[in-house]
Amino acid sequence: MTTFSLLFLTSMVLCLNASPRFLQSLCPQGDFWPNPDDVHSYYQCNEGTPLFVQCYPSNLVWNQAALYCDRSIPSDCAESSSWADPANPTKYYECVNGAGVLMQCSTGLVWNQAELSCDSPASVTCVENTFWADDEDPTQYYQCVNGAGVLNQCQSGLVWDQAFLVCDDDASNP
Repeated sequence: MTTFSLLFLTSMVLCLNASPRFLQSLCPQGDFWPNPDDVHSYYQCNEGTPLFVQCYPSNLVWNQAALYCDRSIPSDCAESSSWADPANPTKYYECVNGAGVLMQCSTGLVWNQAELSCDSPASVTCVENTFWADDEDPTQYYQCVNGAGVLNQCQSGLVWDQAFLVCDDDASNP
């Protein structure tokens, strides 16, 4: 058992008799913590209580920097190698000093794995049924249909929310 796990369990035992205010200070609402014993899960704080959450699908790993589950980022990648971000076609990973670093294509471009560079969406075969924001217009987004990005327009007054993959009220987007 790791030191973190032992401390975590000890804290939970001590907190059973603690006040709700004390619990909330240890695990503030909305905080996320990696599971030190399993990269395929994490803990999310809810009213002072850490809740265990399993990544889905189970081959994804918790990414503490991004605060979501995504594909494994190799920590021993080959220098100068590059690969697509499966969650967003406008982003890709580049190997720097043996670790994958998330990069962003220029506005209006998407990652082209065949060319190992950012390219026009019309030139790239995308993964069926993926979505990504139009960098130039927040009221528009792309959906991959038959291997090509198709531009879509949100209804009036709505903007594309990449986190939830829906058009949403502008006020809810920071």
